[in-house]
Amino acid sequence: MKTWNRAWLGKLALALGLTVIPTLLLGCQVQPAANQEANAALTPASTPTPQPKPTPLTGELTADTLKTHDGWAETMAEAYTPDAAALEVIRGQAQEFQVLVFLGTWCPDSVREVPRLLQIAQQAGIPEERLTLIGLDYTKVDAEGQTEQWGVEYVPTIILLDEQGQELGRIVERPSETDTLEGDISAILTRAAAS
Repeated sequence: MKTWNRAWLGKLALALGLTVIPTLLLGCQVQPAANQEANAALTPASTPTPQPKPTPLTGELTADTLKTHDGWAETMAEAYTPDAAALEVIRGQAQEFQVLVFLGTWCPDSVREVPRLLQIAQQAGIPEERLTLIGLDYTKVDAEGQTEQWGVEYVPTIILLDEQGQELGRIVERPSETDTLEGDISAILTRAAAS
């Protein structure tokens, strides 16, 4: 029984006009010009170079800071029309609670939900000083240890706090009680007012 070596099989494939197999068998050897042209037709014109991950914004952030971060300006500029009934509930209690937001500028859920939250806050009249945004790195850890203190595992995590700093409720990653962020916030505030 004859043993076929890779070089011989590669040369045979070239002789038969096969262009992909010789590369696999011969490795990165120079091929005849005719085969290089045939292979060029099978190879994408340009292979995209992987881009490094953007450095996440960390620590206490502002809406203006988020607007300057890679990929956020477009989302921040998108108009969002909150549910009017839910917005009215929030507006009625806008001076009675704080909002603590843990986000990842690298996280698609944060990029989707935080701009909506900021528009809801603005339309409901929640003062900026009642809204705290904390950017986390890829490990979801912050230098002050607040993620551990508040038990944050996912981003965004939006925590509503009463005047004494006690948690009223939270929204993790996306709305879960209703279909909208303002609906979940309204539900949390309504439960808190009833208790």
